[in-house]
Amino acid sequence: MDMQGAMTAVEQAAQGLALPSLRANAEATLLEFRRSPHALPACRHILEHSQVTEAQFQAASTLRDAALRDWTALPPQERSDLRQFCLGALLHRTPPPAPVVASQLMSTLAVILKRAWLDDGVDRGAMLSEAEAAVTQASTATARRIGLQLFAAVISEFSPTTASAMQLPWEFHERCRASLETEFLAGLFAHGSQIARSVAESGAALNATDDSVCVASLRLMSAALAWDFTRDSAAGGPFGFIQPEGHLRPSGNDRDGEAADAVRITPGTGWRETLLAPGAMDWLFRLNTAAFDGASRGASASGGHSKVEALASAARGVVASLCALSGDVFPSAREEPGGETRRRHFAACVRALGVLLSPANAAVALAASGSATGEENFEDGARALCSLAEVHPVEDFVTPPGAMPGCNDVTSANDQNALGMLGELTLALIAAGALRGEHEGGAMEESLRMLLHGGLAAVAESAYDDDDGQEEEGKAGAAALDERLSLIAPIARAAPDATLPLLRQALDAKKQALAATTANGADPTTALEELWWLGRLVPHVLADAFDGEIPLPPDSLAECRARATHEERECPVDALAGEYVQLTCLCLDENARRAMSPRLLETLTWGSARWADTYLMSEDTGGSLHAAIFAHNALGGGGEGRVYRGANKAKPAAFSEAGGGAQVLDALLRAAFVCLTAWPGETGVQKAAASTLLPALTRRRALCRTCVNLPAWKQVMDAESVALAHSAAVAGAVPGQQTLHFPPEIHLGLSEALGRAAEGLNDEAQSREYIARVLAPVGQCLEQVAAAMGDMKHPAGEQRAVAVIQALRGSVRATIARSQASVFSFFSQSFEALLAVQRAGAHSAQVSKLILKLTEELVANQACFLGPAHAGVLCRHCLRVVEEYRASGRGKIGAAEGGSRSLRAERVKECYKEVKAMLRMLTHVTNSDNDVEDEETAWGGSHRGSVLAAAAAGAAASEGRVRGGAGVAATSGEALAKVDVAQVVFIGLNTVIPLITDELLTFPKLCHQYFALLAHMLEAYPAKVAALPPDMFNSLMGTLEFGLKHADVEVARESLAAAGAMGSFQHHASVDGRPGLGDHNARAGGDFGILARLMRTTLSRMIFEDAGMDLVDAAADALLPLMLVERAAFEGVAGELLAKLEGDAGAQARVMGALRELTTGNGLTDRVDRANKRRFRRNMSTFLTETRSFVRHN
Repeated sequence: MDMQGAMTAVEQAAQGLALPSLRANAEATLLEFRRSPHALPACRHILEHSQVTEAQFQAASTLRDAALRDWTALPPQERSDLRQFCLGALLHRTPPPAPVVASQLMSTLAVILKRAWLDDGVDRGAMLSEAEAAVTQASTATARRIGLQLFAAVISEFSPTTASAMQLPWEFHERCRASLETEFLAGLFAHGSQIARSVAESGAALNATDDSVCVASLRLMSAALAWDFTRDSAAGGPFGFIQPEGHLRPSGNDRDGEAADAVRITPGTGWRETLLAPGAMDWLFRLNTAAFDGASRGASASGGHSKVEALASAARGVVASLCALSGDVFPSAREEPGGETRRRHFAACVRALGVLLSPANAAVALAASGSATGEENFEDGARALCSLAEVHPVEDFVTPPGAMPGCNDVTSANDQNALGMLGELTLALIAAGALRGEHEGGAMEESLRMLLHGGLAAVAESAYDDDDGQEEEGKAGAAALDERLSLIAPIARAAPDATLPLLRQALDAKKQALAATTANGADPTTALEELWWLGRLVPHVLADAFDGEIPLPPDSLAECRARATHEERECPVDALAGEYVQLTCLCLDENARRAMSPRLLETLTWGSARWADTYLMSEDTGGSLHAAIFAHNALGGGGEGRVYRGANKAKPAAFSEAGGGAQVLDALLRAAFVCLTAWPGETGVQKAAASTLLPALTRRRALCRTCVNLPAWKQVMDAESVALAHSAAVAGAVPGQQTLHFPPEIHLGLSEALGRAAEGLNDEAQSREYIARVLAPVGQCLEQVAAAMGDMKHPAGEQRAVAVIQALRGSVRATIARSQASVFSFFSQSFEALLAVQRAGAHSAQVSKLILKLTEELVANQACFLGPAHAGVLCRHCLRVVEEYRASGRGKIGAAEGGSRSLRAERVKECYKEVKAMLRMLTHVTNSDNDVEDEETAWGGSHRGSVLAAAAAGAAASEGRVRGGAGVAATSGEALAKVDVAQVVFIGLNTVIPLITDELLTFPKLCHQYFALLAHMLEAYPAKVAALPPDMFNSLMGTLEFGLKHADVEVARESLAAAGAMGSFQHHASVDGRPGLGDHNARAGGDFGILARLMRTTLSRMIFEDAGMDLVDAAADALLPLMLVERAAFEGVAGELLAKLEGDAGAQARVMGALRELTTGNGLTDRVDRANKRRFRRNMSTFLTETRSFVRHN
């Protein structure tokens, strides 16, 4: 290779990356350079001679990749020379490398050290000593700093969480980690500590004359303490933590947010002398104080960072790590009954944090002022206090909680970060038990009072700010607010008897303030915003989010309710809930409604739904039992089993069926009706009622039983019926008569809630009558839309069709066992109308997409109930939907389509949604693991099939819950004669494949959906795949080859599973003497058959491309049957590999041995069974490790 020419090309390409016009060519040049077999000497030449920083960086990065790639082929001396070269480039190059190049060289050297760590005959200590000797020989402060930074990079590289990808098994990384931890980690920490102490005591660190050596030493200490000691810890508790009966407290509950950083550091007894010996870390605490004082003076004088500020930050980081020490590093209670060592360490840490956080008012004010130093000090100090609260027992916190650093009055500052840290600190103290006993109620009330004051002040200050779009464009704004409010909720729950009355008072006060503002004619904006904020907070306190599980009251609130019932006093939980429901129901008063904004009502509706999910008529979810158990425990219940049965008999639980639940339910239903009808055009309010509140009020049978008998429910049903009738603008409307109109998505939520209410009807005749009443309006509208197909070319007609389809989707989603028969009977009579709507709406992206989604949901919700005849009818409908879509010509993107880039992007997005809906529909047809036809399972492959296939195969089976077959046009025999599930799916795939363009494949969800379906079909129906026409078969195999080369790991894994299924089918067929794929696998004109091509593609990706080791198992499972079937093709691949190594006898011998072990090692046989697959996986991993470096190097 021409080294000078290579250097020039890399310099030009590296600089060209910054120019948009040259970026593509530059990337291609650099990629070619990285793949070059001569990259190692070229990189060394560039690092030695180039003066271009960008080229030096690219060379350092490529040096690392090339060394890893070629490592197995490099002689030991050349590996050693690489280490020496990197050290020389760091320490002796003139001029010194730029910081970014030096950082990359350190990372490269750390990777090279790790790659050599487990090599035979390597002295690990000598490699580290080699670096230290080079630093000592240079004898400069800069060299000392670089050496310390290098050791920190080594620690980072050996830590599994920050290790570089090396294309090696995880076992290699784990062995390196264990070796460094047991043999060298403590020594590296001591090395950094010794240098930092020496420089600090000399005064050079504070004078900033040490060339940042002290900062580098402290960061090395922090890197060592950040190590994950929990893997092999010998401590008594899980993850190395001491058990609760020891001298340290157990860990608190898992949390997200800032407090997640309050981890425990458990280095073990071997570190005790280094960390906890008397006076061992006193120099660090003195340095922390001095650096903080110097940084504070520097920040106030200059307003910016300085070397002293960097020193303060590094010292503060080590102090924070020392605050998190835990486990066996402290003497046990048996070794040191008084815990003097632990208490001495705790006192030193608290004194150090007092420097950062006392006085708290000043610390918070500095953080709120915008000073980066002040904010970092406050956050790091609060996190360190969280760690102390996690680790140390309550007795160590000798000062009252209210006087602890960080808990003073912060009402003068409105900074949300400061309030967040206060919340995190309080939560950590709650988890550690430091706010129990005499301080519990008062501390919680005071903390909540401060948080409420700060939160309301911040809301009032921003009340007139312009909307940033989050409220209208998505859930980001609400999610961010919910994350902040989730800090306050546990504080309010910790002592509900003290905190919930405070919340109730705040809610009532803001409600009265709004009423007074409205009465005086003043601007209500601030009052509305404050009430909105409280309306979002209270539901977080009272209930957890509904995530598909049975919602239960939080433990502390369940205890509080039971305690109040036992003591026959007002329950603060129920009182706050009643206040909140009353606030929501203010919309029922027309005068009060004028004072409420739609945004406020939307939040109150959401909050009422969250509360109702947990508390409203909750007997049938276990809520009463849950509360009773916690009450029993909280009040010291013993063997007597006192669960307040007498009290429950005397007075029903609040919000139960007999305790006012029906009245609350009726009020909330009327509020939902007002939300739907009183604010026309306010989609947010309507959506909150239809998609959040009404589903919550129909989630349980007790609620449904009450709903269907309330007049308010009839009002909601009538509103949906009227809105459907007026779903398009009506010309010449009667003056004075309000036209009720809902957006299409509102019909979806409303219809689903109306359908689910059938769960409350025990009598099947009543259930059928109710479902007929719910479906009658949408059925009439569907007939009208299908009859007036020409209207769909008008936007109003299209909108009406969309509304009808959304209503039908809601009815399908609401399918339950009690209503399924009626729902299917309705749809079986409506199939022709639906097809007519699909045909007439072929020009509309919305209509086409929603018809496909409706069919998908119909199959998903109905198939499990159906007998063979009705399953056949449904399957036939799916086939007709596919055929109609294919005939419509939708989904195609012409080369010249779209006059502008934005229009084309919109068209691509429409096609993506339609094709994805089609794939999901086809997936639901085959998504259940039931028996398939005997011919599919006879060869011993997968038993994955489908509900519809199972139903269609059992001609003698029952007809499910559909009785009478009303509306079913075909008999069971006709359906079975004409419908084949696999045929439906393959026709659908044949329709979809031509539509999947490169633009559509940029959507990950579509890509995953297609290849998951393809893998399923090739596993479940290999015999039918073999019987496909050649053009359809070739299309499927072409997409499969594409998937095998895809960069997405999940797509590649699904494709490998599909290829393995085809290979297994062919292998079993050849063993049984059957034709298998037959002519489909024949060679065309001397070319390879399809299975041979799949095998070659897989091997090429695993050997030559950057395929991670996480694909090895999937590739091995695919290659085993393919290699057994295509032995000759595999021998050809092996020959090509060896031919690449011509002239290198040693490499040829190694690769030949690896090939032999791949096909015979570990007792491998010619069977495709589970045991053989496990053997081949091990063989494949070893083969790739041995082979990649040789064939890539050459």
